[in-house]
Amino acid sequence: MASKGILVSFVFILIGLAAVLGIVQYVASMPHRIPDAPGVADQQQKHQNPLVVYQVSTLGIKELTPSAACRDDVLKSAALLVKPGRYCIMGNQYAFATGGVRIYRYPDTFRYFIVQDENLPNLLSAIAWAISHGNRDDGLPVSALVDKARYEKLSLTCGNVANVSLYLLRAAGYRARMAAGLTLEPWNDYYNGHTLFEVQDKQTKRWILADLDSNVLFADQDQKLMSYRDIYQDLQDGHLNATLDFIATDSLVDVSGFKMADERNMSFITEHILATPDVLLQRYEKIFQVVLLKPECCDRYYFLSPSSQFTQRVLSYSKSYQPLSEAAFVKKFYSNKPD
Repeated sequence: MASKGILVSFVFILIGLAAVLGIVQYVASMPHRIPDAPGVADQQQKHQNPLVVYQVSTLGIKELTPSAACRDDVLKSAALLVKPGRYCIMGNQYAFATGGVRIYRYPDTFRYFIVQDENLPNLLSAIAWAISHGNRDDGLPVSALVDKARYEKLSLTCGNVANVSLYLLRAAGYRARMAAGLTLEPWNDYYNGHTLFEVQDKQTKRWILADLDSNVLFADQDQKLMSYRDIYQDLQDGHLNATLDFIATDSLVDVSGFKMADERNMSFITEHILATPDVLLQRYEKIFQVVLLKPECCDRYYFLSPSSQFTQRVLSYSKSYQPLSEAAFVKKFYSNKPD
């Protein structure tokens, strides 16, 4: 009987060890999570994060304060572009005056609105605030990018920045067209060329060159905003004498979201190229050696050519480009008639 009792006890011990081993294996397979500080979970259940509404523009960030109580809610709107006015957000009115308006309450509310006023630099600033230089969203069509911009910041390279900008500016009633620049120096992966755009000021009828990939407009010595033709004339001595007018102070480079096809991160390159005015000026002096504009009506670039030798050099890059003398270039693009 004693030997039988010992056997039974031994069996129960084996069963207990197997159970303990199973529990250990189950715990080891669970996702590892650093526990919250004592009381954090309880506090999260007791409070709700505050609503934050702030304006972004050429002047930076300005937090907006609510005024009267209201019932409608602009957050139900599908629009990205809105007119200036007072809008209801979660029971309170806020004044949307200019630039862009960001709204957030973590974790359930994130929205962005671009205020369509008659201040062109602030409108351009609001578009610039919606984008950082990267390539995470490059594969999306423009309509999808505009939709996504209502809820989060876009990560795009220069050509897509220009495409989204043209879409929004035309929707706001502005004339706008694609622009590009090429270097005549030996090509590499840093300074071959660039895509940007021109937009016509409704009040002055002047064309303005804008590089929202770098948050930049160009101003002359009299602080007048410059066209691409102005830039060409300014560069005749080989140096860009324009002042870079930075119209947004957002995070310029999406360093984590800019990778090449081989997954190599481009943050070292992009932060160097875009980080300082001096480096940007040097870059513009290289990539504005060939000035190209695309008519609003058509899908073909025309370039300003001072000589037949210059023309042959540019056509070696692409046969689709069309050369124009300076006089013909000015007549085609700066006569204030449809291109």
